Amino acid sequence: MADVREAEYPGQEDGDAIAALLFGDVDPSGRLTETFPASQADIPEQSAAQWPGTTEPDDSVGPHSDYSEGLLVGYRWYDAKGITPLFPFGYGLDYTTFGYSGMTLGATNADGNVAQASIRVTNSGGRAGADVPQMYIDDPASTAEPPSQLKGYVHVSLAPGASATVNLPLTARALSWWNSTTHSWTVSPGCYTVAIGPNERDIAAHQILSVDGAHCPGAAASITVGSGSRPTVTPYACYRPSGALVGTRLGPARLGMARRTVRHEFAKLDLRGRRYMDFFCTGQNGIRVGYASSTLLRSLSRSQRRRISGRAVLILTSSRHFALRGVRPDTRLGTVARRLHVGRPYVIGLNRWYLVADGSARGVMKVRHGVIQEVGIADRWLTTSRAQARRFLSSFS
Repeated sequence: MADVREAEYPGQEDGDAIAALLFGDVDPSGRLTETFPASQADIPEQSAAQWPGTTEPDDSVGPHSDYSEGLLVGYRWYDAKGITPLFPFGYGLDYTTFGYSGMTLGATNADGNVAQASIRVTNSGGRAGADVPQMYIDDPASTAEPPSQLKGYVHVSLAPGASATVNLPLTARALSWWNSTTHSWTVSPGCYTVAIGPNERDIAAHQILSVDGAHCPGAAASITVGSGSRPTVTPYACYRPSGALVGTRLGPARLGMARRTVRHEFAKLDLRGRRYMDFFCTGQNGIRVGYASSTLLRSLSRSQRRRISGRAVLILTSSRHFALRGVRPDTRLGTVARRLHVGRPYVIGLNRWYLVADGSARGVMKVRHGVIQEVGIADRWLTTSRAQARRFLSSFS
């Protein structure tokens, strides 16, 4: 029997880890985080525009790829096209075997969840091991979403012959699709298939979930989320005020505001923090607040360092509800350059940054491949020279 092992991202103890697996001291319970195609002809990248990409005449950054597969990224491509992969997403082998039984699906509103799936996992082999039950959702056809999308998983360790019931909660966000017209996450009424299995292609059990009054024969549960609008689950509710980008404020965030105060203002929103930047919310309505990096602080005088250390010096948004002197994200730079008197860009990585004077403040635009990605405001004291502006913008690229 052939035995295939994939040891990705090994650390300095990879030798001991692989030896323990080969000699059977531990169970190899890893699962694939990507799909292995059976043939190169099966992959979505079949043109030069997709790979290695093309370079526009006025693009000094280099070639960029055309992601023409759209939403069909990864395993979604193979499902939508009916292609059988060599190894599916989530696949993995153990020294033991597992069985699934007794799937249930019910409504719940605990901890922001709107539904919960449960299933019993049994170690049916003769050795201890660990399994990773995975939950996939198939949305109604009206959403035009890809089939079978991963929405949850859990790791469970079991002794030989032992069983455990695992719970996989569903949030409103897991039932949502991105509405490019309203620029918000939307839950559509309909019949959702909730499936659980050891990998994306090996489904052990599935049940139907009725959402917002949809008639679904044989549905195991029915819930009301609120169709036609963004889910109201607190961790995913984005701040979306309307208005222009003026002065030193963007929504509830203001230049010079202490980091702890900014986080307090956004306390109910989803926070993705980095060392020198906080990203609040998800999707295209996110607001990024940047704080002076150590590299930038070292380039400033002592008085300047005291004034901005630990405080907001850059605020960006990709929400079209904000505008920089009438310019919104997703707009092509060429259509607004003359109106804004855009000068020479700061090319940093894949992005081009432009500074635009806006009264006493300094406006910022982040552009990629000629399209404005984000607009924002920056501390004017940190953008007084090209060298200083480059150091400043490099901290957030």
